Amino acid sequence: MTPNLKSNPSSPWATRLDSLIFYVCLGLLALRVTLTEGPPMSMALTAMTLSDAILSMSLSLLPMALFALWILSSLWRQDGVYRITGMEIGLGLLVVGGLIGFQIAGDKRMALNDLMITIGPILTALLLVQLLDTSVRRRLLLAVVVGLGVAATVQGLDQLSFSNQASIEQYQADPNSMLGPMGIDPGTLQEFMFEHRLYSQGMRSFFTTRNSLAVFLLLSLWGGLLVTRQQSPHKRQWLLWILSGVVLMGLILTKSKGSLISLVLALGTWGIWTGFGKRLKPHNRRIILCLVLLAIMGV
Repeated sequence: MTPNLKSNPSSPWATRLDSLIFYVCLGLLALRVTLTEGPPMSMALTAMTLSDAILSMSLSLLPMALFALWILSSLWRQDGVYRITGMEIGLGLLVVGGLIGFQIAGDKRMALNDLMITIGPILTALLLVQLLDTSVRRRLLLAVVVGLGVAATVQGLDQLSFSNQASIEQYQADPNSMLGPMGIDPGTLQEFMFEHRLYSQGMRSFFTTRNSLAVFLLLSLWGGLLVTRQQSPHKRQWLLWILSGVVLMGLILTKSKGSLISLVLALGTWGIWTGFGKRLKPHNRRIILCLVLLAIMGV
């Protein structure tokens, strides 16, 4: 006999569906991090770039389908609670702006593709907020982010030790072998930008720039620290500390000044709040106002 989901909000079917959607989101996260999102430096990665329209649209439309499935599932169970994140306003403005741009764009197909590709990751984030209702899922997500940070670091180390120099030698032997497949003409600005990125030999891993990699590694590092903090004291934490150390090493090797400064400021802020949080709490508004003014002055 089929269970009545409307009268049984905690139906095992509904729980399995949420878990399935969550695991698919983790897979999407892994694909987004490990697929290069721009012209690669190595011919081996050309077929894997997200500049390919079919792959880009597939990775963008899937979160939309998952989000719609979760909404329908919640309405059917009559127990779904949508958690407001604040991103909805920005997403709405983005969609409105994208539709306006679509109307005046010379290439409407490209404009629509760009809008869909931009919306996809945002919907994934909104969906994860709805699904992270258990401590197990939260820890699992953070652990996956840490693992992806380690994978990105390993890929970056391979670039520093071998791949970068191999790409330079391949380009010097036959520039067209790398420029041709990407549609770059010799003597153009695109060639200059390509050569600048190639000869800089930075540690960029699966990303297009070292700054992009550094930002993700910074996120991964904090994810590792959060997972370690959430673990029970009697559980072994040495593996997480080792993985976080690998991510920290990768972050340093990127030589991204902005991310390193952010790391120092974040650690300093965390230390101050940990040591003097109770004393500072009555002055939260004044502190926030001062920080906003400092940010404005910095800009």
